[in-house]
Amino acid sequence: MKANLSVLKTGADTLRRQLDLFDEVLKLNRVNAAEVQPAGAAKQIVEVQSRLSGSADLARFCYNAAIVSLYGLLERYIENLIAEAVRRVAELVPRYDLVPEKIRLHHLPLTLEVLSHIGTGRYQGKTSGAELIRGLYSCTSDTLEFALNDSVFAHHTANFRSEVVKQSFERIGLQIAGVPAQQDYRDVVDRYFPEENNKLYVIDDLSERRNEVSHGSASELLSSGVLRSYIEIVEAYAAAVLNEAISWLLGVAIQYHGRDLGRPDEVFRNEIAGYRSLRVGVEVGDLIAVIDGRGQKRCGWVSSIEVDRVAARRASSGSSTGLLLSCPVRDGNRLYLVPRDADYLLSP
Repeated sequence: MKANLSVLKTGADTLRRQLDLFDEVLKLNRVNAAEVQPAGAAKQIVEVQSRLSGSADLARFCYNAAIVSLYGLLERYIENLIAEAVRRVAELVPRYDLVPEKIRLHHLPLTLEVLSHIGTGRYQGKTSGAELIRGLYSCTSDTLEFALNDSVFAHHTANFRSEVVKQSFERIGLQIAGVPAQQDYRDVVDRYFPEENNKLYVIDDLSERRNEVSHGSASELLSSGVLRSYIEIVEAYAAAVLNEAISWLLGVAIQYHGRDLGRPDEVFRNEIAGYRSLRVGVEVGDLIAVIDGRGQKRCGWVSSIEVDRVAARRASSGSSTGLLLSCPVRDGNRLYLVPRDADYLLSP
């Protein structure tokens, strides 16, 4: 899952460098070429400045490119994350009839919708009608093996305003209403827009501006500084959505594959879970899901183990054990052992 966020962050860094270049070009336009030595350099600066006589046009071009690029990064991220979430559910759930109800409810109509657009540029080369039909058939046959058409759940016809993103995730049963309340995301928004009550304002405004640019009607341009703040907020939003997706998938993983370790008898430094008598065996490198009293889930690796205060690679059931985790754990949290190959659940 974290690979999707890495792709977005790489694109965001590229966009920042492009804005830096734009700022440097504008600075060059203000240089007094008569004071520049050697003469050859001065001549080149004059040449550049002559081409920058319409700096307002350059500013509009850079603004348009930044808005379209940033929106595109967010759109691809959301589409890929939704599709991967559905794909991971199919890996975790043993039978199609146990797939979350919302996914089963939307699987057929969304597949038919995509089939009707299969020849368009949006889907051409990404999937085929035969592949989608095979996926549908596998979900109606009596065999245990099935293949969800995960890509169809990313289908959307409206721009990704925050409400459209929310509804897109709701089609698979994943609620992301808690994103604006996540502290890391709120901190970033408040840093740049402390007076803004709508914490999703930037996501909505980006969608509106992308729509304006695509129709050639962009009015007010944002400065490169404000655009940089938009980039950072989009990154924080993407990370917050990923947290919700991971928590949701952890719930599915726990339901079908989790082994309950129970609540630790003691917690040390918010990183060590101590058990007087461990319920099930645990090894260094195992993946642990931690659930707090509000049902929020996170996960981390078992970094090290002590059995009867002696370092060990493995703790057997019934042993007095301390588990050092790579994620925070607190008094009252409940721990589950989940499959090691579910490492995609780990937050970046």
